[in-house]
Amino acid sequence: MSAVIDTSALTSVLLGDDDAAVYLRALTAHAGALVISAATLVEARIVLERKGGAEAAEDLDSLLRVLGVQMHRRFQALLEFVRAAPGKNTRLR
Repeated sequence: MSAVIDTSALTSVLLGDDDAAVYLRALTAHAGALVISAATLVEARIVLERKGGAEAAEDLDSLLRVLGVQMHRRFQALLEFVRAAPGKNTRLR
């Protein structure tokens, strides 16, 4: 059974919010069975970049890799579209 990751859990962990440890334990408990949508990934990157700077946004990739998070094929195509679209937020590329 897979678990879907929410933006608030990711941003809490990476920004060191008060409840970060709770979210990190939950994410770690489901490592290898976690999935994320492209929309959540894009939203998390935007929030992290705005609140924590480029370094926080880059840490997202590392966290997702360590947790073995997978993105469904449909969501991957959407993410590739967003990365290719012209816009202000170049960190998504």
